Amino acid sequence: MSEIFRFYPEGQHLYVEILGNEYLKKQPKNPEEAEEFARGLKPIVEQVEDYVRQNKLREIMILNLKGVSLTALNAQTTSQLVNLLYTLRSDEEALLDRIEIQNSNPIFEMFFGQVKKSLPRALVGLIKFT
Repeated sequence: MSEIFRFYPEGQHLYVEILGNEYLKKQPKNPEEAEEFARGLKPIVEQVEDYVRQNKLREIMILNLKGVSLTALNAQTTSQLVNLLYTLRSDEEALLDRIEIQNSNPIFEMFFGQVKKSLPRALVGLIKFT
């Protein structure tokens, strides 16, 4: 699953980029698969948090949709996955500054506008379209 991610520190941040094209190859098809997928990512999330803590950084997660056919992307399971990745994090400290969704289109943003109603308010407040 590590091929889905690209990690790069810059200044006081660690950028964790999720590559949309790679994600599509393993995209969950239903809520149960999204939960299983997130459980598989838990060790990666824990390593990222440890790295961020040890290096006194903050995290920025990027969902890069460049080159992704948005008809192939399931916005509901993707939103659920983002929520699961958010809730997998340790509660004692907030290391995540924001989540950027890059290279989306207005249709995805419109659909996300509906899906976000089911996400925690704190999570929605971190999401920015760039």
